[in-house]
Amino acid sequence: MGEIHSLNIPMSKEPDWIWNCMQRWVSGLESIVNGSVQTNQKSSVLKKQMELMRTFDYVQEMAWIRSIIDEGDYPVVFCHNDLQEGNILMRQPSAGQNERTPRESISSLRSNFDETLGDSLDGNSNISDTETHKSRSVSPSPCPELDTTNDSALDSSFMADNEPDLIIIDFEYCAYNYRGYDLANHFIEWTFDYTNPQFPYFYHNSSNCATVQQRRDFIVNYLKKFHDDENYNITGQELMKVDAEIQFFTMLSHLFWSLWSVINVTSAIEFGYWEYGIARILEYQKLKAAYQAN
Repeated sequence: MGEIHSLNIPMSKEPDWIWNCMQRWVSGLESIVNGSVQTNQKSSVLKKQMELMRTFDYVQEMAWIRSIIDEGDYPVVFCHNDLQEGNILMRQPSAGQNERTPRESISSLRSNFDETLGDSLDGNSNISDTETHKSRSVSPSPCPELDTTNDSALDSSFMADNEPDLIIIDFEYCAYNYRGYDLANHFIEWTFDYTNPQFPYFYHNSSNCATVQQRRDFIVNYLKKFHDDENYNITGQELMKVDAEIQFFTMLSHLFWSLWSVINVTSAIEFGYWEYGIARILEYQKLKAAYQAN
């Protein structure tokens, strides 16, 4: 993540992507919650969920959280925006292949990512279309600035000898965004598990959230990589600032993915979109109450 955040991608560097996505999705929300659009999703508590959706004001909540962000000083970087465990692959060295140092792997990642994503941005991508492999890879198109038909921005270099050991996939949501959002979104994913073979096809366990020490260990290594300096001197103030960003932007992540989930209840993909959306809304409301209390 530190390496991705340090990239300089030739695209708009304003953090408009997340707001544009949410605004576009909100425009189609009413027809879903009032039942005028038929959904393909089964739910045992549909009436209760629909009532919560009818009373939850996304426009108001978006305005509230954006007003706080606009008044703050939150770094904007190039973000993956969906860096969860399903999008992080570890490549095992093949027989006879020399293992590379972390720095060599990072350099390869930067080179591959710059070249491949650059081609996509120029409209000249030679990446082969691949079958989407996770429930989040569905319409509406999340990132209109990019070619979102591609499952991975690194697919075209999979056979390269200098391919990085760590493979990050699913760049369809990538855009310039608030640093705190990408970090917070990653940690939230610690509490979700998408291996449930039964409806709603996910587990949610909020007790699996990262401890304070785990977050700080992550932040320390993240900042060293972001600054490309293993000896980077991280002050206590900087550590606290990044951790505070994570805590605050956890709310925005819940708001974003809850809206995404509701909009996608029309999808033919079997997934508990109502249940997932409700889970994220409830987490958002809990965190907002705690934030306002402090």
